[in-house]
Amino acid sequence: MDVGRRLKQVLDAQGKSGRALALRVGVVPSQISKIISGTTKPSLDLLERICDELGISMSIFFFDEFERDCYLAYEQIMEEINDRNLPENEKNLVLNVLGEVKESFIPYLVKTQRLNIEKPDEDLEMFYQIYKSLSPEKQEAFKVIFRSFIQICK
Repeated sequence: MDVGRRLKQVLDAQGKSGRALALRVGVVPSQISKIISGTTKPSLDLLERICDELGISMSIFFFDEFERDCYLAYEQIMEEINDRNLPENEKNLVLNVLGEVKESFIPYLVKTQRLNIEKPDEDLEMFYQIYKSLSPEKQEAFKVIFRSFIQICK
């Protein structure tokens, strides 16, 4: 992973400057510039201070964009499901099914969404294969998950 490129992404996303970050973590601005440009790498201690200052964990810092998008999609789907007025037993079933299919379903949804894939038949076939692999009770839960994903994409 390119730590400097990732640091630049996070700074840009948060609207912060490398100079301001340097002052808050106790290093000279040129050190942050060197990290961003890739001419030096931060120590573990400095990277922990940087992440603390940016309000993110080190694990989130090291997620690549795709992993992060998958994680965020999963969190958004969970939030959407939790916001629905489902009976507790149905909600638990839906969340259990989401846990079962997240390794195959979530990455595929993110790829489909990111690439704006224009092959709906192939997309539907993939979703149908996941759906078919589930028991009838879990198929109903999968429909809730799929509708939740559609809702967060609006």
